[in-house]
Amino acid sequence: MQPRLPIILASKSVRRTEILTAIGLVHSQIASAIEEKRATEISDPETLVTTNARLKASAPALLTKITSQYPHGALIIGADTIVSCHHTIFEKPTDLSHAKEMFAAYAKYPATIHTALALYETKSRTLTSLTDSATLTLNKRLLTDKKAFTNLFNHIVALDKSGGFSIEGLGSVLFEQVTGSFYTVIGMPLHLLFNLLSNRNIELTSYLAK
Repeated sequence: MQPRLPIILASKSVRRTEILTAIGLVHSQIASAIEEKRATEISDPETLVTTNARLKASAPALLTKITSQYPHGALIIGADTIVSCHHTIFEKPTDLSHAKEMFAAYAKYPATIHTALALYETKSRTLTSLTDSATLTLNKRLLTDKKAFTNLFNHIVALDKSGGFSIEGLGSVLFEQVTGSFYTVIGMPLHLLFNLLSNRNIELTSYLAK
């Protein structure tokens, strides 16, 4: 029987590792330091997140570190999430004014969250990836109550998040409908992880804590 290879999450995201821990998935976390591709370089959102997730999972510096720690092989998960709205990719806002422009767009058009997962197996040097999208519709009350919209913006704007917001916590009142997987919205679509592992004939349940 083939030994179970350790799973490494190539991300410093607290939320992503919390999600994996919540389902009982045994894994380690080692951040992947890469220079991410930007919307100015790749204009298609799905191509952009896929490229960045694959770069994170196969970064040379990360591979050197992991192959040293796990000489018998490891599975590396890379992830990336961005927001698009009306044919425009919204990365992290540069300032509050930029974030306000994003929120103004959400009042007119649905926001789409794109998340890609990549899986790299160090021994075979095999890299695969999958992408998923979910759509968010703004709370209609905010369309007619500008004061409430402004007050909410001041409390939930997040300059460190793609699109300028987090849907968790107070940010959950911003949108009234999610079409698609909620886990895609928060950056760790578990169905994609299951599919990536299954495509390699790896049972996700074999990684669950006993």
